[in-house]
Amino acid sequence: MPETTEQTPKPLRTWRPMAAWTAVVGIALVLMLFAGWLYRRESTVSESVSPNGRCRVLITARRHGWNLDGFDVRIRVFQGERGVIDRAIDYVDILDDARQAYGVPVWTDAGVAFKPSQEAVDQPESVPLEWRDADSGDFQAAEKAKAALLAYIRANPDALIGKPDPDKLAAVPLTALGNGRFSFGAFELDAVKNVWSAWAGRDGPEPYIYEGKFVVDESGRWRAEPPKLSRFHQPR
Repeated sequence: MPETTEQTPKPLRTWRPMAAWTAVVGIALVLMLFAGWLYRRESTVSESVSPNGRCRVLITARRHGWNLDGFDVRIRVFQGERGVIDRAIDYVDILDDARQAYGVPVWTDAGVAFKPSQEAVDQPESVPLEWRDADSGDFQAAEKAKAALLAYIRANPDALIGKPDPDKLAAVPLTALGNGRFSFGAFELDAVKNVWSAWAGRDGPEPYIYEGKFVVDESGRWRAEPPKLSRFHQPR
């Protein structure tokens, strides 16, 4: 008679369905958190730097709450890396309303204004801001120097290589380089030393540089004098 052997039953592997369930719950939580972040994340409406390069304005919009009840529009102003303003300035129904109203910042003597589009529902108010700080005197002088240089280009359209368009240059803001120096486009001017310069074909094999001076008369009127042209030969 054959002997009977007892077999030990294999343990039930209950950890596998539990691990799978835990993974599903974890993934669902991650997806929910990501969806919530997408829903409430802040959207950039516009960003602009002041003509003197000292201030930066950032306009953002974010959901007012978890329900579908519109967006809060905020303004943040930075001087260097330091934030000086951070507050809500408007409330809009949809994100496009914020973009149409606050999409084009305009710097004025009093602060920052906004040029709304024709489709804009809101008419934004300007934000008072002191952005002309310690170098305001240099900046005002630089504006006069730029105007004098543009007047020279208009009166002498063939004086510079490439015939730069003075109307397009007028729309280019001045960027502060420090110590009274400013740039706009290919032009650089010094509001302290009353000189200006411009490169032509700087990246080419034979670049040119124009160097000129400004004359300021007794009434404070600026005039740009004809420049000196120098030609360089890049080593190969």
